[in-house]
Amino acid sequence: MMKNLFSFLLVLVALATSANNLQIKNVALVDNDPVAKTVMIQFDISWDHSWHDDINWDAAWVFAKFFDGDLPYHHCKLDLNGAVLGIGTTHELIVPQDSLELDGTYYGVGAFIYRDVLGDGTFDADVVQLKWSYGLNGIEELPEDIEVQVYGTEMVYIPEGPFAFGDGYYGWHIEGTPNYYVYISDYLSPLMEFNFSYSNNYRRVHGICGLDIDGDGEIDNPNFPTGYKAFYIMKYETTQGLYTDFLNTLTGGQISDADLFQNTSSYKYKYAITNIDGNYGCTNPDRACNYFKDQRTMSLADWIALRPMTELEFEKAARGPLAPVENEMAWGADYSTAVQIDTISFPEDGSETPLYPDSSNFHNGYFVFFEDGSYAGDGPLRSGLFAREDSDRVLSGGSYYGVMDLSGILQEFLICMIGNFYNNGFQPTNGDGDLDVNGFSDSFFNPYTNSYLSSMANFGRSNKVSSVNTNLQPHFSSIRYVRNAPVLP
Repeated sequence: MMKNLFSFLLVLVALATSANNLQIKNVALVDNDPVAKTVMIQFDISWDHSWHDDINWDAAWVFAKFFDGDLPYHHCKLDLNGAVLGIGTTHELIVPQDSLELDGTYYGVGAFIYRDVLGDGTFDADVVQLKWSYGLNGIEELPEDIEVQVYGTEMVYIPEGPFAFGDGYYGWHIEGTPNYYVYISDYLSPLMEFNFSYSNNYRRVHGICGLDIDGDGEIDNPNFPTGYKAFYIMKYETTQGLYTDFLNTLTGGQISDADLFQNTSSYKYKYAITNIDGNYGCTNPDRACNYFKDQRTMSLADWIALRPMTELEFEKAARGPLAPVENEMAWGADYSTAVQIDTISFPEDGSETPLYPDSSNFHNGYFVFFEDGSYAGDGPLRSGLFAREDSDRVLSGGSYYGVMDLSGILQEFLICMIGNFYNNGFQPTNGDGDLDVNGFSDSFFNPYTNSYLSSMANFGRSNKVSSVNTNLQPHFSSIRYVRNAPVLP
């Protein structure tokens, strides 16, 4: 049992997604070291339906922010080697090295926690600890009334390996041939072309070495995320509860300057976030969050210390190593297997379930009804809604690796290879947790001047390259983020 030199209760953040019920509780600071200017952030964490099998595993990405009396909250800089395992489910706890440095000291901005042995069920670990180097945050003496909040989101590990890119419906295929897909592996792919008329629509991809932008056989961007290397992806689309927590850590100026809040009370599109005198609330925190735009996408990525994903990573996460199916959905069968939901249980309190049809596995954003026949509205539903107990991949709408809702509930933004230089020059930089004074990301290209985000069409084929962001209806748009898997010694 560690020696408790310094401990006090802090404000708790509960980021619960009812599908797997992620809970972070009993947050406290312990073992303050005023000389080294470090303190341990301690918490309990649990979520349901966790797994580690022979293929991959799920995880939680956890990070902390502190409030010193003035908004915005600031991101806690973590010691790279100071994490302490908790008690309960056997697990690993990794603070990734992002080469972030201050005064000669490298620090981390979050941690992955996951089962490190084969198993499944509820993940439950108590007294997990991350070491906060508060001196790097400019704090000389830790106030006893400082507020620290721990946040988390569920992730899925996508292992390294080859995969097929393209499925014959939209997008990329081998140039001049009827073969509608290309294998991305540890060699340079054949020349690919895009189905539609764009300038410079030829690419080659080397899974390890990167992207050949002009198709001449030379790698132009060695850092472009090709999907071949291992990465983590959010298990669900961003929820309205997570976005509400994000807003409550910012100043009013940051929110207004960067247009981070959708000022709408439109029940039709099921946007449940409200603003009352600068305090943001959400009546349906488990519901997938819509009304994303470029800047909101980039600012949230920076705040959560993750990054946007590429279209290559999207297809890898959906299809895995399997051969493509024409008109493929993320659950590995064609569009004819998409069964649009009509009716859900009442109330929408995070425990709602699909009722009719029994085989529903898909939601295109349009009308849904409650079990009594009343209108539930157009717009997103609960993240992970289709993951019933004992459902197979098709019925749950899950990807090969267990990622949920890639074919609905909402369209999602991607970094696509079609587009200007900024698309293809994309670097896999993660957010550092803090925004600039105007609410903009300072870790990525400014999307107002260097836009490289594209939307995905038709709510969900596993090859969903589509129109540029200006054509995307924001009330049907969302986002999920990724992070390169840490390189372990």
